[in-house]
Amino acid sequence: TYTTPESGHVSIKVYNALGELVSVYENHTQSAGTHTTTFSGKGLPSGIYSLKLEFEGSETAKQALLKMIFLRKKH
Repeated sequence: TYTTPESGHVSIKVYNALGELVSVYENHTQSAGTHTTTFSGKGLPSGIYSLKLEFEGSETAKQALLKMIFLRKKH
């Protein structure tokens, strides 16, 4: 879940431990407000990933970087 202070372009990208782009979850203009996206991990192996959220509006530009550990469940 994330909140945008105004209408603007949002991108949410996931990178592997080598810095390679592995998935894009958002990449479009959104209105101001609270939004939700879901990380599925489909097709990704267990590992450490970085999630980069970028927002660019008419008066605001923000960036956030989160590290996450993804563990695939063995059946």
